[in-house]
Parts: sequence; structure tokens; C-alpha cells
Amino acid sequence: MSTTVNPNPTSRTRRFLCGLTVAVAATGTGVLPTTAGAVTGGGPVISWGYDNKGQATVPTDLGPVVAVSGGESHSLALTSAGKVIAWGGNDQGQATVPKEATSDITAISAGGRHSLALTKNGKVIAWGDNSFGQTNVPPEAAADITAISSGGFHSLALTKQGKVIGWGYDTSGQATVPKEATSDITAISAGGRHSLALTKDGKVIAWGDNRFGQTTLPDRLPAVVAAIAAGGFHSLALSKDGVAVAWGSGKNEWSVPMFGSLKLTAVAAGWLHSAALGADGRAYVWDDNTFGQRAVPDQATSGVTAISAGSFHTLTVKGS
Repeated sequence: MSTTVNPNPTSRTRRFLCGLTVAVAATGTGVLPTTAGAVTGGGPVISWGYDNKGQATVPTDLGPVVAVSGGESHSLALTSAGKVIAWGGNDQGQATVPKEATSDITAISAGGRHSLALTKNGKVIAWGDNSFGQTNVPPEAAADITAISSGGFHSLALTKQGKVIGWGYDTSGQATVPKEATSDITAISAGGRHSLALTKDGKVIAWGDNRFGQTTLPDRLPAVVAAIAAGGFHSLALSKDGVAVAWGSGKNEWSVPMFGSLKLTAVAAGWLHSAALGADGRAYVWDDNTFGQRAVPDQATSGVTAISAGSFHTLTVKGS
């Protein structure tokens, strides 16, 4: 792989930048781009932020879209017809959608330079960079999968029995699933070099790289968590009451803006920025703004139904 532009040269920087792409709804009002479900409705995609490879330049012929996912330098969209469309960087084939991902797809996830899709039959399809085996889908993920998540160079899948499966780059143990995440799991999120899982009773499980505290669960974590998102060096959780909590990135408390009485319905974590969908249908973005990730366009201030954070860009779906 080639070296990626480093917009924030600190000790947190790695040679390769991954795309963290989870947008999980807490109340069912948001579209889940990484979890299987009925594909209905759809609307236009709105994107902004870093656009060096065209990842934030949305194609004009997408048609109705129900889910989006942002990677390092590429983006994915899932149409209401169950077809995956990709654009942006394609140096590792991450934006070249295979034929088997052009119909009957229910979920998508864009990683650093690889992509995942989930068929209606629960089969994982993977393409793009395979330097660390991140697109070598293991046999146990060949069927009965309900959710997928792409990290920097590793991948996660969730079986219908509630077991997390991990593969790919494992230098920090991010793809080595702990025993407590092998049953009763309802949601997953793959970050740069760490992973998160959510149990059926709302408890967060974290593993992998912890150099910046991203897997050290804070005391302020809600007793019952409804959604999770793993970023480059930080993690997000959303309570059942729609309140977001963040931790990691080398700070004692990775900040979350005060939203007052507004409830959040989804969260997404990028490399160094965070995003959320409000119950008011507006996209909210905070933390890093090096490439205008926080500059939410007018079109994304109402009627938004899904949100995703790439490494340095953000994507939303506008309701039809």
C-alpha cells in the first residue's frame, strides 16, 4: 500500500488510515448500514469532508439509498434494490464491487481499504485489500451472519447465535475475540486497531489496542448501552435514553458536546471525528475538523435517516 496523507501528525498517527463506519440506531429511527434487515424506502446521499480520492463526491446516479458507509478513501452505498455502489479510492479494488454484491444485499461496511457486504441469506462478501487476510472470510462466516463491521485492516461478523467472529490484522489482538463476546452479542464495531461488541443486556465489551484508552471502559458508561461505534483511537456508546459517551484518544475524557434535551438515535466514529444523528433528523459532528468534517451542509440539517463516518469524511442518507 502507499502512504496516506497525514492531516494530524501526532503520536496517534499510523502509516495507514482506516475508515470507521458504524452508524447504529438506538431507537430504530436510523438505518443500520452494518446490520441485516429489510431494505425499504431510501433517499439521496449527502457527503462532506476530505475528498482527495473523490470519497466525498457522491455519484449522481445512485437512486434511492438506504445505507452508507465511509472508509479511508472510499465510500459505499446500499440502494433500496439491494445493490452496493462504491466510489472514491480504488487502489486496492475496494471500490470495485463484485457481481455477487449487486443484488440481495442487506448491509455494508467500508474499512481502511477493503469492503464488506452481507447478503439476505447471511453470507459475507469481501473485496479490496487483503494484505492481512481481512477479505479472507472464514468458513464460519459463510452463512447465518446478521451483522458485519470493517476496521482498519481487520473484519468482524456476528452470527445469528450471537457470536462474534474476527479475522485479518491482529497485531493488537483486535481480531482475537474474547470469550465473553462469543455469545449473547447483538452489535459489533471494528475500529482502527480495536473492536467493540454489545451484549443483549446492554453491556459493552472492548478488546485490542488500548494505547489511548479506547478499550478501557469509563465509569460514566451508561448501565444499559443501546449502540456502539469504534473509531481510530476512540470509542462511542449511546445510552437507551439517547445520550452519547466517548472515551479514548489519550484523554481522560474524550468530549461529547452538550445536546441538552435532544436525544441521539445513532452514533458513528471516524479516525479523529465523531458523528451522531439526532431525533430531530439532523446530523451532528464534533472533534477533528481538519478537512471540514464538522461543516454539516444545510441538506443534512433535517430529514436525515442514516449516518456514517469515514476516516476524514462523513456521509448521510436523506429521507425520501
